[in-house]
Amino acid sequence: LATQDPDEGDSPGLPHEIQDGPPSNPLEGVALTVSWDGTAGEATEWPVCEPGGSYSRPHNVYCDRYFTCQNGQPYLGQCLDGYGFVLFKGCKLLHQVTCGKGKRLQAPKGRGVCERLFGIYSDPKNCNRFYKCDNGTAVPDSCPRSLIFDNTKKLCRRPTDEELFQCERPTEAPTLLVQHQSEDSMKPVLFKCPAHNVLEFGDHSRHPYPGNCHFFIMCLRDGTMKVGSCEPKTAYNPVTSNCDSISKVPNCI
Repeated sequence: LATQDPDEGDSPGLPHEIQDGPPSNPLEGVALTVSWDGTAGEATEWPVCEPGGSYSRPHNVYCDRYFTCQNGQPYLGQCLDGYGFVLFKGCKLLHQVTCGKGKRLQAPKGRGVCERLFGIYSDPKNCNRFYKCDNGTAVPDSCPRSLIFDNTKKLCRRPTDEELFQCERPTEAPTLLVQHQSEDSMKPVLFKCPAHNVLEFGDHSRHPYPGNCHFFIMCLRDGTMKVGSCEPKTAYNPVTSNCDSISKVPNCI
């Protein structure tokens, strides 16, 4: 295939952040217009909810906010940074959302290669690589060797002749850039697969992910690398090279 969606099957993080009810008003059941943050032009129009049932409505100003009507009472919801609201589907990553003209988003909370806490972003130094940002942690990944990452469509595709000429391809053995997102350390670390790599899992070997025990690095037979992640409440155990209970992995939080 000429294209691949690097996010297919992934759903990093929880999509919802807060839910608040409307301000108290003696005219219960009447549509309310209130100022969200005191800024002119950002008035929030509270919906009139029908009694009984539970359903959602898009926000009139923000693409990443929504209303939930429950038993006739409206509540304001906020998607996490990097998600937008889709009617009947809930909060989805922004590249999967079509925001209406003039719709706003919350201020970005990300840093470094992660523009927002959640999302998929290109590696500015390599056309073939991209980052999956999971709550501000940049997890590096790469497209197959013949493809480049399209940061607009968020997928891997074949490059044009001009793009192929402009892209900087690595000439040495591939390395993996691991960027720490902690307050006390933002220094990148380069990981390189062993020269004489034993593929104990048939087509790949597994190695600890520097600085994060919830991920691990897979060195593949063709010389490329991928990043794997463990399920919630589990961590990568370097002794067994598998995901294990956090209690069995020393010094893992």
